[in-house]
Amino acid sequence: MNNKFYRWSVIATILCVVLFNIAVFAFDNGDHQSTLAISDRQLNIDKESNLLVRKQYWDLKNARDRQYQLLREKGVSSTIIKHAQLDYIAAKAAVEGANIALTDAVESADDTSTSIRNLEKNLQSLILVTKSNEEGKIISVEANLEFQKRLQQIQNDRITTLNQIKAVTQQRLKLEDLWQQKLQVLYTLQKQDQQRNHLSEVLSGLQRQQQNWLIRMRGLTQELQVLTAQGEVNDTNLKKLHLQILEAEENVALIRLKSYLVHVQNRIENLDQMNKMQKPSTQLSELVEQSSNTLEQLNSTEEFIRGKIHFLTMKKNELTADLNKQILSAEDAYSYSRMLTNLSDEYNKEINNIDSLVKKAAYYQKDFKLQLQHHLSERHKFPSEWAGWLTLGQRMLQIPYLLSNASTNFAEQTYSQWQEGKNNFFNFALLLLPFIFGAWFYLRRFLLNVEINIKEDKQRFSTNIAYIVVELVRRNLGSMFFLGILIALTMNLNASSFLFIYLFLVFLCFKIFLSIAKLTLLENVNDISGKDVKLYYRIKWSLILGLMLSTLSVVAHNMPVAYEAKTLVNRLFMAFILIIAWQLYKARAVIPSMLESIIHIPRRYFYRVLQVLGILIPLALVFNAVIGLLGYVELAWAVAKYQVIFILVLAGYLVVRGLLTDGMELISELFIRYVKQGWLWTEAILKPLDRIFRIVLFILSCIFLLRLFNLDNNEFFINTVDQLLRKKLFSIGGNSINPLMLCELLIIISLIKWLAHWSREFSYRWLYVNAKDVGVRNSLSIFTQYASVIVSVIIGLKLLGLDLRGFTVVAAAFAAGIGFGMRDLIVNFFSGILLLIERPFRTGDIITLGSYEGEVIITGMRSMTIRTWDHMEVIVPNADMFTKPFVNWTHHDNIVRTVITLKIHREDDPHRVQKLIMNLLRQHASVAKEPSSEVIMSELSDALIEMQVRYYVLLTPQRTRTGVRSEVLFAIWDCFKENNIRSPNPQYDLIVKNQHNDVFEGSVAEFSL
Repeated sequence: MNNKFYRWSVIATILCVVLFNIAVFAFDNGDHQSTLAISDRQLNIDKESNLLVRKQYWDLKNARDRQYQLLREKGVSSTIIKHAQLDYIAAKAAVEGANIALTDAVESADDTSTSIRNLEKNLQSLILVTKSNEEGKIISVEANLEFQKRLQQIQNDRITTLNQIKAVTQQRLKLEDLWQQKLQVLYTLQKQDQQRNHLSEVLSGLQRQQQNWLIRMRGLTQELQVLTAQGEVNDTNLKKLHLQILEAEENVALIRLKSYLVHVQNRIENLDQMNKMQKPSTQLSELVEQSSNTLEQLNSTEEFIRGKIHFLTMKKNELTADLNKQILSAEDAYSYSRMLTNLSDEYNKEINNIDSLVKKAAYYQKDFKLQLQHHLSERHKFPSEWAGWLTLGQRMLQIPYLLSNASTNFAEQTYSQWQEGKNNFFNFALLLLPFIFGAWFYLRRFLLNVEINIKEDKQRFSTNIAYIVVELVRRNLGSMFFLGILIALTMNLNASSFLFIYLFLVFLCFKIFLSIAKLTLLENVNDISGKDVKLYYRIKWSLILGLMLSTLSVVAHNMPVAYEAKTLVNRLFMAFILIIAWQLYKARAVIPSMLESIIHIPRRYFYRVLQVLGILIPLALVFNAVIGLLGYVELAWAVAKYQVIFILVLAGYLVVRGLLTDGMELISELFIRYVKQGWLWTEAILKPLDRIFRIVLFILSCIFLLRLFNLDNNEFFINTVDQLLRKKLFSIGGNSINPLMLCELLIIISLIKWLAHWSREFSYRWLYVNAKDVGVRNSLSIFTQYASVIVSVIIGLKLLGLDLRGFTVVAAAFAAGIGFGMRDLIVNFFSGILLLIERPFRTGDIITLGSYEGEVIITGMRSMTIRTWDHMEVIVPNADMFTKPFVNWTHHDNIVRTVITLKIHREDDPHRVQKLIMNLLRQHASVAKEPSSEVIMSELSDALIEMQVRYYVLLTPQRTRTGVRSEVLFAIWDCFKENNIRSPNPQYDLIVKNQHNDVFEGSVAEFSL
């Protein structure tokens, strides 16, 4: 009936146009009254049509609501879908008819307006040149002008009525479009239910068959076990039982394969249904990935089936051999061969089924890729005419109206749910409302105390992160509680009610961003000039603008808003992103200092990454905003998705790395505090582990990033990376070297380097700690170090898969080369080995080699290092130590004898001097008691007495031979001064002659030169 009504409406409109043209023609012939009558009748017809169309629209809308409820219960058929399509075509034709009638009415009104202007000009001209014989013309023109004005009034009223008819027909077209979409959704859901039911029936049948074959297989297996235990099995029975068990196993595997293919077929049917619907670019990306995964699974399944067929073919060949050996009779061999052939045929059928599924999946994959490319390359354009902008403005004004309707529906649904008692969780929450407020108040106080405790100790990265999280949670705790209440309200409501959850999440995110800005800029004021405060207010107003645009964007993408309105909202949001990018770029130097004011950690990499991101993030935002403003909105959103994923993964990596570093530092402190040799464990184990964990964390972050980018299942990407890693670079001794092998080699070299450095420390401080001889301990630790390195190199080459025999030629050439060019190095190396074996000196011994005397501080395989008393380090090749004589003062012990030569006056008593010096040596703390000291007279002359003081010193790092000698000499000088012991003065004969050469002999003159 509706279709007939709108068909007659179109016909009536066309007839009206024809009649109107006839009226105009009658007007041209002077029949003004009939023309007005016709126009007036046409206006009345249009008004009646308007009333009728409005009534039909509201009746149709109410009928659609009732019919929708009925169809949800009974189901939708394809016939109803076709009728809905015809109704949509009829509504579209009615809109076109209304447009034709309106266009014709507008053109007629324009012609009438033109006639009025021309008549007014003619009337004015006639009045200016009035003659007695032309008064009839003036009256005729005035009458005609009056007629045209009355006609214009009727035409304007008719245009208004036709505009109302057009608006109603457009609403009816939207209603038919929405009705068609609803029916399509119901039909799709109905088909999905039917598919699920059919799938359940098929799977149930396959499960029953599988269960029967499993029962049979268990029975055959038990029978075989019984016969084997009783010893009553022969080759024929054994072969038959094995073939029967094989039949059961293959049937079970075949049924599993069929079940899997049923699931795959159902998945492909879902792809077919999704292909008929409008989809955003994000969903298209997921469908491309889903179809690609389905293709990969089908290809691997086909390879598995072909392997099964090959296995069954081999079993058939075994039957021929068993028949020749008379293990099986001809009848049994034929029967089992037929069984294997049937199984192969079943597998071949499944291969044919897989081939058809592969074609469908490949078709959908290609189609989805083309749709995705079209979405990303599609440019959204603004209207090119003023009328288009007016229409766009009207559609934008519909957004607040739709939001108001959604709010009203949400309130009504919530109230009805509360009255009917369906939302039990909400009712329970209302009863617990006082307890909820109490929990909010207690949790807020608790978080405040936690924040105060954390704020007192902000030396670690983890405590700083915890402080920020606790502070943000405390400041937004009320909003989080309100979000929980909102979720409770929408648990049993329609999916459209989740719009308010999305809106509140957007509000909460912007509120958290504003809290971070306030925490870093206002509450941690570091800039006296006030730039941080100005930056805060700029960020604040930018976030408020962003909140408004984000709210508009969420509403536009979750409500039935016109496509042009969504495009405009997207462009506005891109403009907001451009503003944010400019603000971030201006504040690129301020943000690191902001974070430094609340995160007091010495992490250079953290601030370095922030500085790089301070440039990269604004550039990325500008790139996306420019793409979106140019009209490629879908492409901008797609690129932004991957950029956001990268930034989130990078932020997570930085946070986890900081927490890992804090954990390692804490463990290191505990090791040093409570574990024996804790420093060694920290340096040798914890620091390398920290580096390994950082590398592993970086690799895991890259893998996680690739997984989020959907590249982990991308066959092209995986094959490309695999080819690059396995590409041959060069060859050594017949072994091909590729980048992957170089990476493995770097890892092995790092391990060998660590082992070479710390195997000596561990063996010296832990493995050989019970060795009494420090020299033996040092030599064993060095041998352990080199043995570990050699074994590690051999194992590393084996792990790399290198053939060591291929290196023999290279090693021989290398040996010949170093035999001539590196002779001295080899001599020093083997001299070092022999010195380690003989151990003529140890680290810490005091030796004299040529003109050098000092302490041995380093013993190596090529050379040794002596630290002289002048604190100079002398590097001596091992060959010199092996071939030249040297003195080791502390070879067996650290006791060294020191000899001091003293000269006293001839008149002093040497016995008294000897006692004084012996008493002094006995009382000196640095002089060893054993062996005992001695003072002997070494020379007696006319002028002096020479004595030697011999004592022993137990050398320690704090007690050196030179220092003790100085102390003893000072003590002897003090003793001699106290006891008036004089030093010897030389004696000379003085002869004085006068002018007569008389000689006078005087006494001995004593003086010092």
